[in-house]
Amino acid sequence: MSLPASQYSVLDARKIERIDADTFRCFVGELRFLQWSIEPVLTLSVTVEPQDGGCTIKLLSCQVRCGWLARLS
Repeated sequence: MSLPASQYSVLDARKIERIDADTFRCFVGELRFLQWSIEPVLTLSVTVEPQDGGCTIKLLSCQVRCGWLARLS
């Protein structure tokens, strides 16, 4: 990666949501176990390191959405 994060398109718009130029929300996908279902949602910051051509991905927050809680409300 040599361009700023804002210059790249997301591969799956249903799983990755761009919040701003360097921040993204990633929906990991629903995980099911017996009658329980959860979905981890990560908020990530991407910083391009131009000197070495790599990038740093920093986890800003993690939420766990529980399907059974949503059904109760």
